[in-house]
Amino acid sequence: RLVVGSDTIPINTWNRSRPDGVAFFDPNYGDLVDTAPGSLRIAVGPGRRRLVLSVDSGGASVPIPASGGVISVGAAVPGGLRRRITAAAAASLPFDVVVGLEPLHPREAVGGFPVLVRDSAESEGLDAAGGASFGSVRHPRTMVGLGAGGRRVLLVTVDGRQPGYSAGMTLRESAQLMRDLGATEALNLDGGGSTTMVVRRSWENAVRYTLANKPSEKEGERPVANALAVVSDPKQCPTR
Repeated sequence: RLVVGSDTIPINTWNRSRPDGVAFFDPNYGDLVDTAPGSLRIAVGPGRRRLVLSVDSGGASVPIPASGGVISVGAAVPGGLRRRITAAAAASLPFDVVVGLEPLHPREAVGGFPVLVRDSAESEGLDAAGGASFGSVRHPRTMVGLGAGGRRVLLVTVDGRQPGYSAGMTLRESAQLMRDLGATEALNLDGGGSTTMVVRRSWENAVRYTLANKPSEKEGERPVANALAVVSDPKQCPTR
């Protein structure tokens, strides 16, 4: 949220543009921020009560101050709200910027797209999600879901792009599979050639990590930057 004098204004997104809302960009986003034409960009300094450094509404990229940030007011923000923020910046009032996830306080998070199942129902717009070649076309899929009132976690991989073995699934088929498995909430994760499930097994007094599926890449496992791991002891989690 932004607190300017006695005025409190919600921040809608953090390090992501929001044409119809207020966004805050900090140095974690990069050196520059380029928002849509017509947006108002207010560069602010460091600290809790941030001083206004510059105000810009042009189309060029704006530098993100070191230890500071840029408040972006989208072009579609209602005029009354835009005028309140503009007046505060023109008066050189300090901006108290507070960013966080409210009311949630997650210890860990995973990104995915799109939500497949919400409240036990298939999400709308799955055929169009991600473009014509994504949602309605069968691909390998990786999914995570919750069932049994949050007491059960479902980690599911579906192979694909391998004629005669597995064609994959569309997003709607993926949603139906997760519902059939008992998921009341489900999310699509990175799929395609990245769809890989590895299981830790003990065999002949040795520990081995073995593939539980058949990745679609001809070379086998695709190098990826992250994974969703479930372990009983963090020391058991492989670093490769």
